[in-house]
Amino acid sequence: MVSHNTKVVVLPYNTTVELVMQGTNILGAENHPLYLHGFNIYVVEKGTGNFNFSTDPAKYNLVDLVERNTVGVPSGGWVAVRFRADNPCV
Repeated sequence: MVSHNTKVVVLPYNTTVELVMQGTNILGAENHPLYLHGFNIYVVEKGTGNFNFSTDPAKYNLVDLVERNTVGVPSGGWVAVRFRADNPCV
């Protein structure tokens, strides 16, 4: 589901969260960095075009995840990341 607003979600401690960030607007031509203060994120996949909830999760790399503190959301594409909500001080 695509949303164009701000939404606060309270997560139970130690919850695994998956975010899919979409970068297919026509206004920007550069990657947009994603950074979560107080967390490292694990990149599970990147792709071009719009994220497809039916087919793209089957392509996820869940074996040797890339751990980052910042990831670029590709212009004209998407990136799926996961993190564990284990830092209550954020």
